[in-house]
Amino acid sequence: MNVLEKAEKALEFLKANESSAKSHELQAAAGTLGRCLGALGSRSNCARHYANLLHSAVPTLLLLASNDSAEVRLVGDEALNRAVVGGFAFHSHKTNIILQNQIDHTKNARWIRAALSRICLGDCWLRPGVGKIRTQAQTLFPKLSQIVRQTNEIQLIVEALENNLPRILTALAEYTTDEEISELSKALLSHVETSDPAVRRGTATCVAHLCSHREPLLTNILAKVFEKLWPLSPDSTVVMGWFCVIKAIFQVNDITKFAENDLFGVRDYLELYYLCIHYIEQTKEHNVHNAIMECFTVLLSLASGQYKTALLDRHPRPVSLDNTHSEKGHRRNISTSSIISSRYAPSPQSELRDPLELSFSGALQLGSLLQFNTPSLSVEDLTIQTPDSPASEPEMELPNSEQLSKDLSEKLQEIEETEPKEIDQVDYVQTIVDGAVKINIGSAKDDDIPLKYCARLLVSKFILTGNKGGVIPDRQVRVSLKSSALNCLSEILQLYPQAITLYLDKDADAKHHNISGSSEGTDSNQDHINDFILERNVCYQDSLTDSLSQDLLNRSIDSQQTTQSHQISKKDSKSESTEQKSSKDAPSNILDSKIYPKNDLMASATTDSTNPNMTNSNFTTNSNMTGSNDPLSTGYPMSTSADVLSSSIDLDMKFDHFGESTTNLDHLDALKDFEKKEERVKRPLKRTDEVQCKESVDVVPNLEDDVKMVDGCENFEFQHMSDVITLLEGHNDPQIRGLVRVCIGSYLVAALDLSHGYYHRWRSYSALPKDVSEYITMDKLIGIVLKGLSDDIHSTVNHTLSALTTLSTALCNSSHWAQLIDVLNALVNVEANNYWLCRVNLCKLYEKLPYQKLFMLYPMYYVRSKLIMDTLVRLLADQDQKVRNAAAQAITNVIPTINSPKHESPTSIISQIAKDRSKQFTFDHEGLALNLVRDIYFYSDLPPQLKCGEMLKDSASLRMVVGNLVGKLIAARCKYFSQGLLEALQSICKRWSPWKHMEAYSEQGLLSYCLDSLDYCNGTVMARTILMELCSLLYPVEIHNIMRHKTTNRDIFERDTQNTKERWQHLDSERVANLAEKFLQVTLKMLNVLVHLIEEVNPNTHLNKGGIALPGSPVRRKTVDSMPRRGSNPPEVDDKGSLRKKPSPPASSLKANFVGHFFNEPFYMKFYETLRATYSNHKINLDPKSSIFHTFLSTVLNSLAIQLELATEKEIGNVTEEVLFYLKVIMPLCPDTTTKLKLKIEQVSTKM
Repeated sequence: MNVLEKAEKALEFLKANESSAKSHELQAAAGTLGRCLGALGSRSNCARHYANLLHSAVPTLLLLASNDSAEVRLVGDEALNRAVVGGFAFHSHKTNIILQNQIDHTKNARWIRAALSRICLGDCWLRPGVGKIRTQAQTLFPKLSQIVRQTNEIQLIVEALENNLPRILTALAEYTTDEEISELSKALLSHVETSDPAVRRGTATCVAHLCSHREPLLTNILAKVFEKLWPLSPDSTVVMGWFCVIKAIFQVNDITKFAENDLFGVRDYLELYYLCIHYIEQTKEHNVHNAIMECFTVLLSLASGQYKTALLDRHPRPVSLDNTHSEKGHRRNISTSSIISSRYAPSPQSELRDPLELSFSGALQLGSLLQFNTPSLSVEDLTIQTPDSPASEPEMELPNSEQLSKDLSEKLQEIEETEPKEIDQVDYVQTIVDGAVKINIGSAKDDDIPLKYCARLLVSKFILTGNKGGVIPDRQVRVSLKSSALNCLSEILQLYPQAITLYLDKDADAKHHNISGSSEGTDSNQDHINDFILERNVCYQDSLTDSLSQDLLNRSIDSQQTTQSHQISKKDSKSESTEQKSSKDAPSNILDSKIYPKNDLMASATTDSTNPNMTNSNFTTNSNMTGSNDPLSTGYPMSTSADVLSSSIDLDMKFDHFGESTTNLDHLDALKDFEKKEERVKRPLKRTDEVQCKESVDVVPNLEDDVKMVDGCENFEFQHMSDVITLLEGHNDPQIRGLVRVCIGSYLVAALDLSHGYYHRWRSYSALPKDVSEYITMDKLIGIVLKGLSDDIHSTVNHTLSALTTLSTALCNSSHWAQLIDVLNALVNVEANNYWLCRVNLCKLYEKLPYQKLFMLYPMYYVRSKLIMDTLVRLLADQDQKVRNAAAQAITNVIPTINSPKHESPTSIISQIAKDRSKQFTFDHEGLALNLVRDIYFYSDLPPQLKCGEMLKDSASLRMVVGNLVGKLIAARCKYFSQGLLEALQSICKRWSPWKHMEAYSEQGLLSYCLDSLDYCNGTVMARTILMELCSLLYPVEIHNIMRHKTTNRDIFERDTQNTKERWQHLDSERVANLAEKFLQVTLKMLNVLVHLIEEVNPNTHLNKGGIALPGSPVRRKTVDSMPRRGSNPPEVDDKGSLRKKPSPPASSLKANFVGHFFNEPFYMKFYETLRATYSNHKINLDPKSSIFHTFLSTVLNSLAIQLELATEKEIGNVTEEVLFYLKVIMPLCPDTTTKLKLKIEQVSTKM
């Protein structure tokens, strides 16, 4: 029975018994039908029979693929794959049309999924003809929209679309209309609010892929997002679904594509940013929080360019709400003012001052005022007092400090009585449950850098309590939420590393003079002009008050011990004397001695002060603080908010020479609270003065909440954001521990970039209190990160390796490069980690190390580089394939930089780097034109081995690495090590082409080893593929080494062939001639094996015509072939349409006398059996080019191509017919390569 008859009978049986037959009978019939259709489809002379059978067989096979029985579905899918793959060569367009016609909304979900997964496949699925493709798109997409709307099995449909829609869109999207894409997106978005998370994710992914092919669709989706999510939606599924859509869109697509088309600008980005902030504030459910923060993390990771500038703007652009309209047509309603309520402090120009407010006039009083929330005046409005300038308004007398304190206390008490009536005008307040204390983290509407509030919100809501040393317990906030918050914080720290130097309470930063948000530059802006004027004022007035300064110095020395006791606890500070001396006030009052009477000055100097942050630890931790005028080197805290009054305090700190003391800022702290009108219940906080705390307790003694706060604030101390690192680095959950290391890595990379490599001189760090800064020094942070490498859980180790991968380059570019040596020492133990992913990440880290910088900095570089290379080589022996691949890639990529020549010096390396970078800005147009001409006219027909690959300037390092690997390969006794070494050599040869680095690969003995291994080793298919590819890459080098020494002018390819009797005479080297002959023999045998598999011919038939296998042969006995051998000539077809075999001509069929025969060689017979299994998988693989069989076939054909390029008619002439027969059989599988090879054979044959 021939193939056609078998297929017809199997199809007839399936149609008649599809519902009544037993499952095993259906499986057998389906398998037979699939194999027969696959065989018919691969034959060009059976096109009519294949097409006729396909029309009736596809519905039957789709029915089997949607059967209720899993076993039947499995066999049905396999049979359908065989039928489709078999027609790829000649009938792909027919299969595609038939399958598209089977897609209908009346079919079940499994049917539709089976059809969708098999359309638009192969290289020839497009049918020739005008309008044919548009017809397919016009039919398919409306069907998909209808199916999505009407199906009752949405989960299966969405799963099918998620897996297949990208391929379908790539094929047909440009032939669709906007309406068709829009309708499909609307149908999909109707299911985004479902309760099934798999449907939500699948729908979001499909919509994201639609946006990638129709960018304007993004505006409609964003309009829908704000329509659903604003105002606040109480439905958790709605919130999770639409945030999932936003996340998927920006994960799948490149945001720059939308920006270039003016579809997603800064305003759109800020709207989404504030929308996420709003839902993080208001949402209570943890699943919703996770969905929002996942989306938020993606948005923050995209913040670059104009988006990053918007997030770091000190005066962020307003994002209005209800009256917004987009220039691109979509309308959205969102505004930061509706997200959270707050108020701006009125500016002096826009609003009259309250008559009850205290006003200051006269000369500038340095060190006596806090920063107001009002814009500073210009430089012209600043009064500068010098010895030669006249006193302004001499008749004016200011009140003394005692009267000022009295008036201020009365004013504060009046404010406290009216505070409860103004609750609607407060900032966002975070309640600390365990300490019964409320902290002010600000609001989204603050006129400040938006990321400040974002970081405080995430940390206070999910991680820290607000009281120093407090962490929100895992029972209150789940670990998954903390992980999501840390992911967001890591992205924030990459953009704004100053966030880790803030206090969790917004007011604590102002009262501790933490200027983490200050500018890192030294441009001549308004702040620096004011600073210069103030410094000059200090210098002039200081010369007049030297005697009084010495007197106050003596007093300040006596007050140092008392001042230190203030910093221990708030309870101790209450019992101290109110007559402590303030050495910080001394210079400021000295400077104002021309205006204030002497008695008032002394009274001010002896005023009580308890600000714990105004200490020497805050401003003298940097050794350069008072020894240099360079703004980058001094590190003293100088605000850049253009407020001269705040800058005066900072200058007072800079010129402080009186040791450790505090500044009398008590009443001014209260004045600031008064101006902002914050919702505060009086409580004794450590960050406020003692007098205010006592008054607070006395004023409101009857409120229950206040009593709790008073009880809890005894031990309260404001919490710093750096507690995220210090408190969570040893968390009991490994994911938290790992993410903390990621945050540290992000922070250090960004901080080193802003500080130009000098972390200890970075203002945001040097201005921190000593008790805070000592925990985030470079040494301690690196130590915390390195501790993660020895963690018992692999997830922590992986996160740590990821952090170190990004951190290593930043360390090498900084003054802290010595820390990298500790990192390299700690990485040694990771090699022994038992989890494969840790070893893979270790290879990636070694791959990205800045070796050239290490060479310039590290004296023991050669020893260290050898240790790294030895580690990578040892990892080539790993049992896991992924680890071996990672090690091979790492070795390949570090070759140009890891082995610096002995004669090189750091100076020469720097010069070379500068030279290479400068070449990026020069364009050699002549060279570019020459290369273009060469590619068009000379190189286009060359084999890929002679064109591909990069070129190294110095091949000494390459030669050293290749020689080392080849030596270890020859001596290797472990199969995993041998496989890893071969993979490494293959990767090296593919990137650093042997044809372009002949000296590095010459005389290594690798070609001889590979040819011997192909002949006598029982390697896997993958191993033989690597060996064949290495042979094809190294073979031109051996030929070139012989041919370059030729001195005759006569071209060897045009010599008189009658005088030569032996092959390879032109090589003039017996060793190379033997290698060339052996390579040709191996290639022909591999082609013979492939043809036997494709033709389904048993190799034993050449030995025994009856088909009986020889004793000991690995080939099984076959009495009756399931498929008769197919000849090269098409079979004759009678009138009835049945196939009838015609005897094949002997010259055009497989013969036992072919040069490539292998039936008498056991190694090749065993390889035939191994390769047959891969070919069976290839025939059911819907992506044939990714199969192992196709990879091996392509490698063999490339090997043949390079031999034809470098051989003459004398060597190829006697095997021409054999090779042509092989190529004819293989052509349906690799049409492009086989066509080029046939043309090359014709060129060689013309010279015979």
